[in-house]
Amino acid sequence: MPDAFLRRCIYHYIKLDKDLLRRAVIARAGDFPNLDPETRDIAIEKFFELRGIQSLVKKPATGEILVWLSILSAQNISTDDLKVDELSKLPAIRALIKDEEDFNKLS
Repeated sequence: MPDAFLRRCIYHYIKLDKDLLRRAVIARAGDFPNLDPETRDIAIEKFFELRGIQSLVKKPATGEILVWLSILSAQNISTDDLKVDELSKLPAIRALIKDEEDFNKLS
């Protein structure tokens, strides 16, 4: 965004940790009714695995995981579907990783 716009904004940093994200996911659980709590927990773990990759240019954030969980719910994804060795093999991974170079870093 242009500097002139940013000067008019107030910046507040909120650290994205697992507890905060779990609470956000639970608050929105109605948006993904086909995901049981165990599947949601595994999805959150995979999300933080992705965020832990230091070389990613655009790390997924809260908006991406909420969309991803909605997609997983619509596809009736189970815990077994999320237990993959390569993060690039996660179902609907493109909802989380939107940059082609970042995607290539997953394998």
